[in-house]
Amino acid sequence: MKLPHATLWLLCILVGFYPCQLAFAQTQIQISGTVQEEDTGEPLAFCRIRLDSTSIGSMSNDEGGFTLSAPPGTYTLIAYFVGYKPWKKTIILTAGNPAIHLDIKLQINDLIEEILITGKSVNPAHRIIQNAIANRKYNSFEKIDAYEYSAYNKMVISMDKITDAFLNQRLLRKASGVLESIKQDSAVQDSGKYKLAVFVSESMSKAYFCKPGQAKEEIQAVKTSGVASSEYNLLNSMVTNLSIYDNFVVILEKQFMSPIAEGAFSNYDYFIRNIQTEGTDTLWGIEIIPRRKYDKVFKGTIYIDNKDWAVNRIDLTMNDNPNINFIEDIRIRQTFYKQDSFWIPSLMDVEVNFINGIIKGKQGDGPGLIGRVSSYRFDYTLNKPRKPTFYKQEAVEFEQGAERFGNDTTYWKNNRVIPLDRSEQLGYALVDSLQSRGFLDFYINAIRLVTFGMKEFKYFDLGPYFYIFGFNQVEGPRTRIGLYSRSELSKFAYFGGHIAYGLWDQRYKYNGYVKFRLNQKPKFEIGASRTQEVEQTGFFDFINNGSSLLATMLRRVPFMQLNYFTENKVFINWDVSRGIAANFYLRNKFFEPAFTFPFRFEYPESGLFGRNYTITEAALNFRISFKERYIMRDGNKIYISTKFPVFNLFAAYGRPGIFGGDFEYRKCNLNISDKVRVGRFGYTAYHLNVGKIWGTLPYPSLYVFQGNQTWGFDPRGYNLMNYLEFVADEYISVALDHHLEGWVWNKFPALRKLKFKEVLTARLAYGSLNDKNLAFNLSSQQMVQAPTHVPYLETGMGIENILKVLRVDAVWRLNYHVPTANRFGIRFYLTLQF
Repeated sequence: MKLPHATLWLLCILVGFYPCQLAFAQTQIQISGTVQEEDTGEPLAFCRIRLDSTSIGSMSNDEGGFTLSAPPGTYTLIAYFVGYKPWKKTIILTAGNPAIHLDIKLQINDLIEEILITGKSVNPAHRIIQNAIANRKYNSFEKIDAYEYSAYNKMVISMDKITDAFLNQRLLRKASGVLESIKQDSAVQDSGKYKLAVFVSESMSKAYFCKPGQAKEEIQAVKTSGVASSEYNLLNSMVTNLSIYDNFVVILEKQFMSPIAEGAFSNYDYFIRNIQTEGTDTLWGIEIIPRRKYDKVFKGTIYIDNKDWAVNRIDLTMNDNPNINFIEDIRIRQTFYKQDSFWIPSLMDVEVNFINGIIKGKQGDGPGLIGRVSSYRFDYTLNKPRKPTFYKQEAVEFEQGAERFGNDTTYWKNNRVIPLDRSEQLGYALVDSLQSRGFLDFYINAIRLVTFGMKEFKYFDLGPYFYIFGFNQVEGPRTRIGLYSRSELSKFAYFGGHIAYGLWDQRYKYNGYVKFRLNQKPKFEIGASRTQEVEQTGFFDFINNGSSLLATMLRRVPFMQLNYFTENKVFINWDVSRGIAANFYLRNKFFEPAFTFPFRFEYPESGLFGRNYTITEAALNFRISFKERYIMRDGNKIYISTKFPVFNLFAAYGRPGIFGGDFEYRKCNLNISDKVRVGRFGYTAYHLNVGKIWGTLPYPSLYVFQGNQTWGFDPRGYNLMNYLEFVADEYISVALDHHLEGWVWNKFPALRKLKFKEVLTARLAYGSLNDKNLAFNLSSQQMVQAPTHVPYLETGMGIENILKVLRVDAVWRLNYHVPTANRFGIRFYLTLQF
């Protein structure tokens, strides 16, 4: 069809005009500025700034700075902050002016009427807090059955109180251009010292939750200075998902009583600080004051809504002296808003300020370290759960291509809800500069060498260094070295192992494995291994825990019951779901006692004796946990914490005649471990082990209660029990450690400065041996017994946090007294804790 000339011209005009119109619509004008308190000029962080009647908004950073963008037009810019009068200004954005800058000064809202308090009056702040406590279960966002939201997350590690001498180190000189900018920038200086971000990780994510405890997070974009890893995003989630509605807020494994906890009045006092009106609601600003400076509580301000008695905002810091190692201060800032009758968090921010000198120099001298994580959440969808299969993947998932946004400055400029402050901007530039010159790799490798004992190369790990030398009564001086492949070599095939040699027995020992990861998420892998080594039966994982130089130095008695073994194994590791991990293996193990081990067994039918034997078994183990947090390293889960018990269910079947197996048997075992927090009274860590063995076996292959003949304290074993002293085919084992966290010690002013913490311990072992196993194992050379008549009992008390790393326990053995075992002992335990 032929178009009329007028119509053709009209189409040409429209087609030509449309791109111009689109370009005009997409023009964005930047609005930036600072927010300060009018009287003092102090910057106000996390102040909300938005354009009225639009969805465009932002928040101010620590320096009070903010940025946002909008198309041309006339708007009302609103800035509001709890405790201050709202600020409004009409602004006109035109295409000819690409950016405008505003200095916003907020006035404190002084709306408190004079309140006359007599001797019989009740503190009005107490009534407000009582109402908030009574309504906790109605206002906690955890009562929502399902929710999802978008989030901008940021994790920053900064150094403060940096001197010129520190910046002039030789390793930093190659970044001289950035360093010069730091020295000339007043925004990062305070009394001639500097604050600088040394690690920054940002991400945009989508988070999902559905009861009971089903949660996942999808990382849509990520930008990281330094080493990119999903670990940082999970750690961000762990630290910021703190609920003020819980009785105790757990930070760095320490319990801080919430100011709206049940029984909070015994630890807090409260006063009305100010009153803020927000719409038709009134917000009560309550000052939180600790009653005692050494309690693990907070101080600061909490704002309570007068209608629902819900928390609107908190700004809390750590109490003055709560006996926490290496920490100078902790600050928590959270804001909430109401949507569909639910109070939901919009900002979750936690900052931990470590003591000065933790990096270099003495405590109180040298640079300090600040760790901070924040999450700004928006676009909530409430009570619309997804299908159950949606939540059955990893806790944190990277969307394909999330890393491609790392260098997209436009993307982050448009999506950053809270702009970077100056120290973070300079930190990005410094870390990127140093990373390209190998400085960052040097420090990262040094830290990993100390913590994991491994020297990392591009495709392999070498070590661990603390196994290079050891000693025992069979091998004499022993040396060992290991090599293990990394995911950079292959994400499908992994292999590794170690080789060791004893100078006295002149025998090589080794371990080698290969495994193939058929699926990454969830993990499913198959593999095989071969090990030829020595072990002390009754010493848990002797190859790794008992053969190091440190383990050698801590022995109280020589190891005389060592045996050689050769083990061939094929295995399958499968992450069935987020809370269930399965391990199946088929193994063949040959047992050979060393010359120092007077071991034998007797076949009742023939009267023949044996020393060496072989078992062939198939086994299945399920590890079951609920709402447990973990990080992924090279596709493997490193478990962090959970509020609930962790279960391990194990079953095995041994078959004779297959690969030389000598015995038929069945085993079943249930292990439960947990850390039960009891508020101001600390926490109890317990391990429960119960099981049964059907069949007749040499006693090293029965259940051997975990003895301890070293000077070190064993948190799971029996610290005054000898190795191989008790064995059983039916058994129950209980280990309890209660950590009082200074609850008693802090009550004495003269002792409080030492910052010691008390711990109480108890151990119970009970079991039996059937007649066949007794007859099979008893001989003139060896005594085999089970704690049958009454349970074996140990108890103890100790002091931990001595010099921040040492724990010393006094332990008593209450029964089964024998000449070869002590009734009382002192044991030591090294651990670094907050």
